[in-house]
Amino acid sequence: MPHRTCRGCGLKVSRGELQRYVWHKGALIADDKGDMPGRGVYCCKNEQCYCRLRKKKKMLKHVLRIRDEHVNGWEGACNE
Repeated sequence: MPHRTCRGCGLKVSRGELQRYVWHKGALIADDKGDMPGRGVYCCKNEQCYCRLRKKKKMLKHVLRIRDEHVNGWEGACNE
């Protein structure tokens, strides 16, 4: 099984142990089946890693190829 890296904590595990997220219609959404079109990013299936991922705007913009005008207010869902 292919291995992927969690972009929240850096842990390298099999793809099935991580949650894939894609940028779709101006939001970072979970791709539960792993078949949504577009570039994706992988993260551990816990809230702490997800919040770390959301705070890494610069990395997300680069990896998912998001323009600056599309990222306003996206990190508000985490309580860290």
